[in-house]
Amino acid sequence: MKKTRIINNRPMVFAALGLMLGIFISFFAIQNKILFWIVLGVVLSISGFLFFKKNFIIAVILLFFAAGYLGHYVQYNSSYQSYNPDEGYFITAKVAKINRGEKYDNLTLKILKIDGFKAKGQAHLRVYGENNFEIFDTVEFYGKIENKKIEFSDHASRASYGNGVFYNMEMIGVLDVDKNLTFSEKIRKRMTLPMDEYMKEPNKAFAHSLLFGDVSWVSPQELEAIRVSGLSHIFAVSGLHIGFVVAIFAFLMKKIRIHRMLSMAIMAGILFMYCLITAFPPSAVRAAIMAVSYLLAQAVYKKSDGLSSLAFASVVMLLISPRTLFSLSFIMSLAAVFGIFLFFKPIYNFFMQKSKNKFRKYVSASCALSLSANIFLLPLCLNVFGVMSLYFLPANLIVLPIVTVGYILLFVAGVLSLVWQGMGFLFLMPDIVLDIIRFLVNILSRLPYASLPSSGMGIFTAVYVIAMILISRYVLLDKQQKITAFSAILFVGIILLIIF
Repeated sequence: MKKTRIINNRPMVFAALGLMLGIFISFFAIQNKILFWIVLGVVLSISGFLFFKKNFIIAVILLFFAAGYLGHYVQYNSSYQSYNPDEGYFITAKVAKINRGEKYDNLTLKILKIDGFKAKGQAHLRVYGENNFEIFDTVEFYGKIENKKIEFSDHASRASYGNGVFYNMEMIGVLDVDKNLTFSEKIRKRMTLPMDEYMKEPNKAFAHSLLFGDVSWVSPQELEAIRVSGLSHIFAVSGLHIGFVVAIFAFLMKKIRIHRMLSMAIMAGILFMYCLITAFPPSAVRAAIMAVSYLLAQAVYKKSDGLSSLAFASVVMLLISPRTLFSLSFIMSLAAVFGIFLFFKPIYNFFMQKSKNKFRKYVSASCALSLSANIFLLPLCLNVFGVMSLYFLPANLIVLPIVTVGYILLFVAGVLSLVWQGMGFLFLMPDIVLDIIRFLVNILSRLPYASLPSSGMGIFTAVYVIAMILISRYVLLDKQQKITAFSAILFVGIILLIIF
């Protein structure tokens, strides 16, 4: 009797899953060195035995497990240092991020030196009262350092660890503030310098957020409005922004008829520079790697598989920095794209119903994109933020087309200003568009029940994710089998939710 295949063989997907599981397990085993090395020895022994038995698929998965397991251990021990919270240190750090609040500002500092010695990682610094620091300032100060507790059960702790933020700092006295910029920081500064003359202050803050994911100057009230309206992904550099950049330059290179391989190489360089000036956020890096792999496949006339490209991007990122697995930006980006690959096509087809109407095509594509992305983002938001945006679908339908226009105008104005500052007057056009975006965001956030509080889904989240994957088009069971399995999994999830 012929066996029914449940899923297609995608080696890169299996490799990514093995790598992620290895990093995940390493997080728990890292505190017990004896247990850590025992687990590694057992995994490598089983992998060797399976290679000998020619069971290559499982053997390779276990090797990737070992790579993630050991890679995370090495990264943890080479970057995490312990400091005495009761002692004072002379610290040199660069301001990487500013989150502004009503009573105080939270600064993220990239640590350069501690007592004259090079240091790794980042730190959080809380500044009360007037804050005169700006992004990219190099600050020398005397202060205290406290190691952050790394707890897997705590969302904030996990996110800080994933982003390389290992410490809390207290500033006792400022010694010096230097405006010395790196090459990438100078590029970003030059791109945005004309905004001071041609854009309103609130719009300038939104422009920085749209282009670079920098929310430092966006007011706490408008940040809350963005979150409540379900538009946070627009104001953080992600696949959406990488898609805009690719579309702009692909259009230009097609017009001047550049060879496919040369076009791919130029695009890779452009995406690298864009990621560089945005400080390599995980969501943008993932999207850039996927874009380059897709363009490479196109250049050599090969068909690209979205799921394998996503897995490949994840493997590259996690091999370079295993700790990225715990970054909320990486997790949410992965979840959104995974949902799009699994459910965009069936949702789009459901809305279109063989219609050829162009307006219906746009609405169907927009709805399918938002719904498919949020299928896996929803449980994450409920668990991490404890809130759900009720109007995320109409908000994206209304605002996203305007954001597309605004982003393209901003990007073109920024690039041309980089070449010649006299082109700064072009920022007048996106200034008008940003007025409209800010108006719509504030209106949407004030609608009744714009956001619904939630206590989270707890253990039910895992069951929900498994059920969603099961009914997707990548699982090759027939309709009746999917309904039966889905019902059984859903029943187990409800029971577990009641028990726990």
